[in-house]
Amino acid sequence: MFRPSDLLCMPFSRRLASFGVALLLTLSLCGLSQAEPRSEFLPNRPVKESKWKKAWKWSAAALMAGNAMDVASSYGYQEANGVLRSGNGQLNQRGTAIKFGVMAGALLGQHFLLKQNPEMEKPLAITNFAVGAAFSGIAVRNWKVR
Repeated sequence: MFRPSDLLCMPFSRRLASFGVALLLTLSLCGLSQAEPRSEFLPNRPVKESKWKKAWKWSAAALMAGNAMDVASSYGYQEANGVLRSGNGQLNQRGTAIKFGVMAGALLGQHFLLKQNPEMEKPLAITNFAVGAAFSGIAVRNWKVR
């Protein structure tokens, strides 16, 4: 049976859980990025990774961290985005799943784009850092409003 008093305890634990999931996703992205690329012609020698490829990997982590901060600051409160909003107007599990799904899809698309066009590493890294910073700024604003 649901009691209204239970609602007071739920948002923090759910926010903490969503932040934990985001942290896990970010760490798994960082862990996958540690694999050394190999050359087709020299199978036993690793290929040196470009600085912008490394920057793109860090920017992907920054993007997911900013997204996680935004979700943690909004969870259980009124959501302005109609797609992420639940029936009562708050951000809940469904909205969180959509938000992380979109980010994961964007990063997966970037990964495949970079396989075909390595020259896109620099603009994508800069864009990811900027969007991650914007999400972090939104999260800070959300926490200040509360």
